[in-house]
Amino acid sequence: MKILKTKTLAAITLIIYILSCIPVIYIGFFNYASGDDYLYGAPVKHAIENHANFLQVISVAWRDVIREYYSFQGTLATMFVWRFEPSIWGEKLYSITIFISVGILSIGIFFLFNVILTKLLKLEKSVYIIASSLALFMIIQFMVYPASGLYFFPGVIRYTFAFGLVCLACGFTILYLTDGFKRHLVAVILLMTYLGGSGFPPIVMSGLGVFFLMAWGFLSGDPARKRRSLFMLIPLGLEMVGFIIAATCPGNKFRGGEDFGFSIGRVFEVFYKSFKFGTVELFKYFLDVRPLCLLLIFVFVLAFVSRSKRASDEQGASAVQLRITVKNLLIVGILGWFIVCMTRSPEYYAGDTVWAGISGGVYDSYYYVSVVYIVVMSAMLGLFFGGFGKAKAADLDASGDGITAANKRFADIAPAALLVFLIVFVALLNRHLIGNMVDYDIYKFVSSGQAADYEAQMQERLAVFNDPNVTDAVVPYINDKQGPLMHMPITEDVEGYTNKVTADFYGKNTVQAIGREEWNEQYGAMWNELYGK
Repeated sequence: MKILKTKTLAAITLIIYILSCIPVIYIGFFNYASGDDYLYGAPVKHAIENHANFLQVISVAWRDVIREYYSFQGTLATMFVWRFEPSIWGEKLYSITIFISVGILSIGIFFLFNVILTKLLKLEKSVYIIASSLALFMIIQFMVYPASGLYFFPGVIRYTFAFGLVCLACGFTILYLTDGFKRHLVAVILLMTYLGGSGFPPIVMSGLGVFFLMAWGFLSGDPARKRRSLFMLIPLGLEMVGFIIAATCPGNKFRGGEDFGFSIGRVFEVFYKSFKFGTVELFKYFLDVRPLCLLLIFVFVLAFVSRSKRASDEQGASAVQLRITVKNLLIVGILGWFIVCMTRSPEYYAGDTVWAGISGGVYDSYYYVSVVYIVVMSAMLGLFFGGFGKAKAADLDASGDGITAANKRFADIAPAALLVFLIVFVALLNRHLIGNMVDYDIYKFVSSGQAADYEAQMQERLAVFNDPNVTDAVVPYINDKQGPLMHMPITEDVEGYTNKVTADFYGKNTVQAIGREEWNEQYGAMWNELYGK
């Protein structure tokens, strides 16, 4: 008799994930554009202010993309989306960014794990819900750079949004290879075309992922699947076109410096560093993100005891046909590890020559793909050690559930045991767990009054920026405590990067920040008179 149903455990983990997102979304309403947002959004903002029609706005955005292509970088799809950063329609609309990041992560992970765990590995739907909920909890709460991955529009679009599309592309590839529906092929083509112009880590992830899936389809022995796999050359080719455009961008030389370029020695160095640090960091995540072991344990145990779906309901096939072999484990393990490691290759190819630095979103991407790898391998290992690879028809439980009799007893208590383990784990290590969570960072940011202070300071300076009578804007330095939010501060140097792009965005001659006391003396009374408290 079951103490706790797997469906109940799935509902609990899903509720935990949803509740954990409430603070993450709440603080998103305190989020404002700055720095790079202003740089990319200014041309379209000015076009809209000048009452340009839809085609004119698109033309303005595209011309600015081409300008950047020749001067700085070449990921065209991402660059085009950047021109429509939300604050061009109003500062408070920048809050949409958190809905984009959390939304695409949720859609991508739930979709991919549904396809892999439910369709391919034939696990119960409740297992995929648990795996997805826990994986998303780990990704969002313990993100390496949440400011870039959740709240900063350029970082979200280039890395988080692109990762969600990678999940969709791989999921639709599997569906097309197994079912043959043309709509799935069309989805892969559209997604891969866009991803060709996204960030380099998502390009590597999606390119290798779809290529390996194509190879699986071609070598599967199924004539129909083999034929469908050849159609994967279309989306792969389109992504490769985007990659070549980005890789040969004239702006790369400027961004990467004089030493940036191709060499055989550099290629060997990239492979060495990618596999070395990719392997080390994969294991290091379990030290840095201690609850990550919960994800591995939960998925492994539930896969170990899960009642496997029948391979073919129409034919009444048994779970014996769903066995996971050592060969399966080695192939998926090695190829998955290859993707995890090679996702780092763009960073090591660029090396130290990129004067603009490496975005925090790059390191978020490494973490995203590692979590997916951990889930997939945990599920396969659980199925393998659960006996599905060895079970004989005589050993299966008489209920016809597709599970060995020996495992059925453990299956009855596993959900309850996992829930108790989770409670004990959190109770014993709560200080070590909570301290690194985004929710805890948000709690400190709000409870300390820093969030309200940040909101007040932003409204204070936006009143100045939006005043058409002000041509040379002077604002007080902003509090440097923004919790998990991204803010590129305005400085005293009117020629500084953030100052100049802010001035351009709001149509000012100059923008400058000075100390609060000095500002209060010179401008405080005037501000109160013009804009009110």
